[in-house]
Amino acid sequence: MMGVVLCIFGEIKNLKTMKKLIYLSLVSIFCSIYSSAQNDILTRKCSSKELEPNNCGYINSSGKIIIPFGKYTYCFTEKFDKMAIVSLKDKPGYYAIDRKENILFEVLGYDNAPDKLCEGLVRIKKDGKIGFANENGEIIIQPQFEAAMPFSKGYSAVCIGGTLAKDGEYDIRVNGKWGLINKNGGVVVKVIYEDLRNINGEIKVKENKIWKSISIE
Repeated sequence: MMGVVLCIFGEIKNLKTMKKLIYLSLVSIFCSIYSSAQNDILTRKCSSKELEPNNCGYINSSGKIIIPFGKYTYCFTEKFDKMAIVSLKDKPGYYAIDRKENILFEVLGYDNAPDKLCEGLVRIKKDGKIGFANENGEIIIQPQFEAAMPFSKGYSAVCIGGTLAKDGEYDIRVNGKWGLINKNGGVVVKVIYEDLRNINGEIKVKENKIWKSISIE
């Protein structure tokens, strides 16, 4: 009698173990499929040859439509890995979205288009301040500047304070204080100058209305 009980108990135990193994296998398969889908870089596809309003979406490597044509007014990113820049139907401006189509942040607009990645960073804005994010959609430098130039040779000229003025068709920042930051947001030239130019790594500052070259230590 005891042997029969032990046998039944062993079968029940084996059944529980088998169910657990099946469950873990299904979870593993699901995670693998999900990971594969997330790692599959999407490609912009348009219903016509031209990039026109409401005619683009994104497909995966198998040609399956992942983001339907016309869901966004414009899709500016050609290859959608972790972040794409789009324009929305219900609000002006340019926005970065992730693969789940969550809005990550607003991208700075320049010359009637969203800012482009320069040295791996794109300018973003929030509450009138400018910062930087990388191609993965991660904010690297929080919005804190009134103006910021694209990175060049590892540095960006930034401005605090001042006001906007017109220079032809463009807005420029005047009467602010300019300095220089690196890609981590560290200040390498104090934000104290009337103006600053970073020309291929050659740094010039304007102080007391006089331009001069300076070196970065």
